[in-house]
Amino acid sequence: MAALDVRLKGVLDGAPFCILEPAAWNGRVLLYAHGYRPVREGEPRVPDAVEIDADGDCYRQLREEGWLVAATMYRRDGVIIRDALEDVVNLRNFLVGRYERHFGRAVETVLVEGQSMGGAVATRLAERVPFLFHGVLGVGAALLTREDKMNADDKATALLHAPVMPILYLTNESEMGPIEQYIANVQEMLESSPRERSGGVYAGPDGEHEVVLPALWSVARAGHNWTNQDERYAAVQGLLNWVVHGTFITCRRTCGTKPPVFKPSVVKFAEDGQSAVGAILSCSDGSFQLNFNESDFAQLGIVRPGTCFAMSLLGRDHTVTFDEYPFIHSKKGALVAMLEADHREVLLTVHNVVTHECLRKRLGRFMTGDAVAVRRVEKRVGRLSIPENLR
Repeated sequence: MAALDVRLKGVLDGAPFCILEPAAWNGRVLLYAHGYRPVREGEPRVPDAVEIDADGDCYRQLREEGWLVAATMYRRDGVIIRDALEDVVNLRNFLVGRYERHFGRAVETVLVEGQSMGGAVATRLAERVPFLFHGVLGVGAALLTREDKMNADDKATALLHAPVMPILYLTNESEMGPIEQYIANVQEMLESSPRERSGGVYAGPDGEHEVVLPALWSVARAGHNWTNQDERYAAVQGLLNWVVHGTFITCRRTCGTKPPVFKPSVVKFAEDGQSAVGAILSCSDGSFQLNFNESDFAQLGIVRPGTCFAMSLLGRDHTVTFDEYPFIHSKKGALVAMLEADHREVLLTVHNVVTHECLRKRLGRFMTGDAVAVRRVEKRVGRLSIPENLR
């Protein structure tokens, strides 16, 4: 087994976790806090389904540099704030204790990367536990968490607008508003001096701490969490530099967009050019990525959002709509294809923002390497109304 394939799995207080080990630890830790996962009634949770992008370039580079990278699945699904905070802290304490003994060195830096709802969890960590973590990266942080989905403990864990460590938000241009408002609230707090907060110092339960104004890196791409590996890696390095050197003035508000890395076409086109055959590159229960790229789809005439195409997989044909954020050309429940941010390759899923429908239930037990044929059909879906949750 290669050094970068070493993984430790377990359960802490009901929360499954996965740790990706480096060959030689440099004293740095990155903890990943995932986003919202729907509660699936009648379906047991799968402990091995801890969300961690072990094969992505961002975490691979960090591990090559000596970082420990770890993730928790949380103890339950749904909107989870209070319990998620505890699960991240528990994982931090477990791995720091274990690896300080194992490698014989003290931890230097512990960062948290939170995506979507995980960004809201990470933001609350930055407001509450200054001695356990050094900085937070919020990718597509969903700070406007719906209170009707929260339990009483979650509602009691409100945002304080007083982070006591660096927070770097990496945010798509279509979702800047809530992040800008949070930063403005922090700035307002810094400029005010009520009894419990004075001169940019927050009086928490364990003493007073200096409040740190967050930084915002924008991504010139519409979407939610629609960032690529290079953007996330650069943001981790930017946050690390801020933590190590103590200043981030020149990079507090900047463009964090990195261009995609295009790959040459590998699909096989029919002689008439109207169809092509490729394969599944990677997959999960909810989506899969094809080796078709943007130029392949352009050659097939699949360019404009709302264009439909026929997809053959496992001996069955399916109609798919090509679309882009905020997916106003595809109906809820439809199979939808889009271009991912790293290589502009085709990602296919179900347009269902509420239940995150299991794609395998619909298309069969597909696997990486399965052949997929694509052919454009002479049909185009018109513009639909924008869903309420995206207005």
